[in-house]
Amino acid sequence: MAVDRKQVLAFRRRAMHLVERLPPGSIVTAARGGLQDSAPRSAVISLAARAYGVQPDDWQHPDVVQIWGPRGAVFVVPAADVDIFTIGRLPRDPDQRAAIEAILTRPAAKRDELRWASPTGRIRIQWDTRDTTVQLVDRPVAADDPEPLRLELARRFLGWLGPATAKAFARWAGIEPADADATWRSLGDELVAVDVDRKRRWLLAGSEPALTAVPTEEPVRWLPQGDPYLLSADRHLLVPEADQRARVFPKSVWPGVLLVDGELVGTWRRQQGRITVDPWHPLPDAVVEAAEAEAARLPLAVDTILVEWASTPTPRPAPATPRSYG
Repeated sequence: MAVDRKQVLAFRRRAMHLVERLPPGSIVTAARGGLQDSAPRSAVISLAARAYGVQPDDWQHPDVVQIWGPRGAVFVVPAADVDIFTIGRLPRDPDQRAAIEAILTRPAAKRDELRWASPTGRIRIQWDTRDTTVQLVDRPVAADDPEPLRLELARRFLGWLGPATAKAFARWAGIEPADADATWRSLGDELVAVDVDRKRRWLLAGSEPALTAVPTEEPVRWLPQGDPYLLSADRHLLVPEADQRARVFPKSVWPGVLLVDGELVGTWRRQQGRITVDPWHPLPDAVVEAAEAEAARLPLAVDTILVEWASTPTPRPAPATPRSYG
């Protein structure tokens, strides 16, 4: 089967609930693939892009936990699935695994060392954007047999960011390419081949119908830095223009992006309740109004949200709405 760029990206947006929001109380489903929690509170903004009823403190909701996830970044993941995102990244090489586990035996292990011991499944954290509290838990029984967790981690990746390759999975999960290749082979018949831009990629077999589904009208979404939608290896699909791609993925701190009708149309940064938007081209008034209405829904712990457009020097307050954080 061959698909084009728009079909791939539409599949991902639907799979990530960026087209139709989940009902209130769906935090676990919204965080199913893991949400990177970069400053300032990216995971909460990512949750709000996917579900109604999100509150500013939902990064502390009892149904989710914070961990050091792929690439050492802070992630918010479902509490019931924490082993998938930790033990699922344990290396198969016994020497590498022993080195990771040995970190926890050091009485004065530093925080940066503990960060890389997250695949043991024994570390929980609480990061409030200033300080990080580390808690050690008992060794999970699941650590005795990591293989099912490795496979499930790959399924979570493909469920949100497929079609993709083992190399892309290795990058996303922060694991060795050899481990990613072994997991790919173990998935076996669960995978089907898909050609994207004449390049072979892979998808979970059950996802094929969704990949070719008829497009629907899509809303405006504010996606924060590190949002799962931005974590694919094929950045050229997300942003075909090289200069725009450099703005989304700079060498310094990433900005957020504004998603309109399935396409990225600009970047944004936030300081407290002020959102500064840099659109790549003039936007219709209807899109500006929709974006500002969407900004008013962001679950930010501030009294007022101001949206400042690069082409509009005067900050415009987002439309007043009941602070239900829908």
